[in-house]
Amino acid sequence: MVTTFGDQALNRFMKFSGGKTKTLDEIWIALIAEFRKPKSKSQCIIELKEIKQLNGESTWDFDQRFKVLMGQVSFDISDA
Repeated sequence: MVTTFGDQALNRFMKFSGGKTKTLDEIWIALIAEFRKPKSKSQCIIELKEIKQLNGESTWDFDQRFKVLMGQVSFDISDA
């Protein structure tokens, strides 16, 4: 299991290099493209679990952050 930032960076490098030697510019462009992807549903759920109002943050701003995260996940509630 990948746990450290260094391990994650190495895995990303290996993914983008594909076993071929690439220039640093090509790796940089590939990493930027990867991290610009929208967050996954599981990442949003984790952020929702850990969301807290920041010091000095207005209630309205906190509410907006919360609503953005809620808009990125869906919860299926079935009749039991």
